[in-house]
Amino acid sequence: MGSLLGGDIISITGVTFNENDNITCKFGKSVVEGHFITEDQAMCVSPPAPVESAVDFSVEVKNNNGVITGGTRYHYGNV
Repeated sequence: MGSLLGGDIISITGVTFNENDNITCKFGKSVVEGHFITEDQAMCVSPPAPVESAVDFSVEVKNNNGVITGGTRYHYGNV
């Protein structure tokens, strides 16, 4: 569960990342830039939310090989 204030670091694993990849994370309707960490890890920071809720969360990685997407749910609450 993430804070309503945002600022939580979300670690992303599961694909091979490259420092030149264009990584974006979407929390509901809010889109934030993702950041390359290593070939095995990227991250993004959650934006604030107005109310406690569960939103669709997705990651998009664009590179020379095409686009990779994946998603789940992200829960905002008073933590």
